[in-house]
Amino acid sequence: MKKNNKGFMLAEVVVTATLLLAIMISLYFTFNKIYARYNNVTNYKNIDGMYAIENVIEYMYTGEGENNINNILKMEEQNYKYIIQNGNCNLLVDYCNKLKGTYNINNLLIVKQIKVPVNDNNQVTEKPIVETLDVTNKTFKDYLKYISKYYAYDNYTKDSYLFIIEYNPQNKEIIKDSETGIETEKYNNYDYSSLELR
Repeated sequence: MKKNNKGFMLAEVVVTATLLLAIMISLYFTFNKIYARYNNVTNYKNIDGMYAIENVIEYMYTGEGENNINNILKMEEQNYKYIIQNGNCNLLVDYCNKLKGTYNINNLLIVKQIKVPVNDNNQVTEKPIVETLDVTNKTFKDYLKYISKYYAYDNYTKDSYLFIIEYNPQNKEIIKDSETGIETEKYNNYDYSSLELR
């Protein structure tokens, strides 16, 4: 009598397929986490943005009068100041235009970090200043939420300042107006960086 091995073969295939599926799912979730971290580093901790902020701070240390860092960091009315807001220079105008052209900066601001009130359970009772800024750009809002968690706001004992930059390193396209034939540059995505000054 001949032995039938067809049932055993089917069981082998099902077990092997299940094992391969489990391995593929675990690889997917692992690489998904790595890819998310990579995106955070490239979009939220960009070295070019930090370098631009470092240039601004260095310029402010050597500046005179209202361009000096001590005068710029005096914030009586608000706890933040825009150096560049929506592509327009508010402070350091001569240097700002040069810097804006080099890095395609849309926003560059300084936020004074103050101690955030905490309740008995060590939970924050007020939003950090960066989350209260009036920003229309969704990706900039997301970045401000990210850095509000990244920096430990409840540990400050003295004034600390956070320089935040929104800039576009190279993602631009040329759009030609069909009626006038005039070409304009349009920037698609922005990168973000921040640097703390204590």
